[in-house]
Amino acid sequence: MKAPGFFRNDPDRDDGPSRGGGWNGSGGRGPGRDPGNQGRMDFNRRSLISVALAIAFAVLIASVMPPPLVAATFSEICFFGALGIGVVAAIRREPIAGAPVLTGWDRAAMLLLLSQIAGLFVDHAEVEAYLRQVQQTGQF
Repeated sequence: MKAPGFFRNDPDRDDGPSRGGGWNGSGGRGPGRDPGNQGRMDFNRRSLISVALAIAFAVLIASVMPPPLVAATFSEICFFGALGIGVVAAIRREPIAGAPVLTGWDRAAMLLLLSQIAGLFVDHAEVEAYLRQVQQTGQF
């Protein structure tokens, strides 16, 4: 008679991959989990955090602008951020579609969509009036 869990592929062993996981430490393995899925989730989480940081940066810069220029500034910063991320994704030759994780193209698309939505709230007449006033008075 053998002790339970003594051999590597023993079905009574409860800390190995033979019973669907059980390694709850590094690698994100556990019962019923795909070990590769945790890496994809971590990568996607980092991608979403980078988009959130880009949005926070755009909000920070836009918040110091005069009121007529806030929406326009936010829209432009998001647009140029999307452009920069798209250029980096092109240089890295990331796939545009079919990738199992969020790519630079996905992050650029998120920022571009946000830029277009913010652009809907820009009052062009008010921006032109403000710029005309700045041109005449010389004060920002």
